Amino acid sequence: MNRRTEITLVALSAAATFALCVRLAGQVPPDRTGAETRPVTDAASRTVRVPARPLRVLSLCTSATDTIVRLGAADRLAAIEEHGRIVPGSGGATVVGKGSAISQEQVLALSIDLAFVWWYQDDAAETLARLSVPIVRMRCRRAEDVPGMVRLVGRCLDLPAAADRLAGQVEAALRDAPPEIGGRRPARVLRALRTV
Repeated sequence: MNRRTEITLVALSAAATFALCVRLAGQVPPDRTGAETRPVTDAASRTVRVPARPLRVLSLCTSATDTIVRLGAADRLAAIEEHGRIVPGSGGATVVGKGSAISQEQVLALSIDLAFVWWYQDDAAETLARLSVPIVRMRCRRAEDVPGMVRLVGRCLDLPAAADRLAGQVEAALRDAPPEIGGRRPARVLRALRTV
């Protein structure tokens, strides 16, 4: 084989490889895990297909992060956003961003198979949808909403019995809470979240 033929073959091979890379760039298989899925209705009343047993969870909701840890599933918490570091027991999770701004590369590298996001985190949800990560939207506006949120996380993680026990403890605490403190009604509190 002469030098000119070798150069032509190398150039054709490089062009074919480049074309294949361009074609595959940005494509993620619809189900990267190949795992069995099941339907769950999230807090936005959407039916989401979640893995039967998710093992690489991303939580952009500090409440969901806390619930995951309290359910004894911290080992399945692969990633959190920066504010989730406040949750005791979440230290083993990788911080992949702040608020709704997350690193797509880290999400892919960590093989995230389920994500919890707040109902208003449309940017993060769009990013995760492009990466074919199942997204469960969370909503928890009042203390009375916490038991339902705990049960939703439990259903998603396939830990319904543990979630029912934890939600029952919250319900009992809410029932036992005094309606008034020191003769006064408790102050109303506004919690404002800023995501960037």
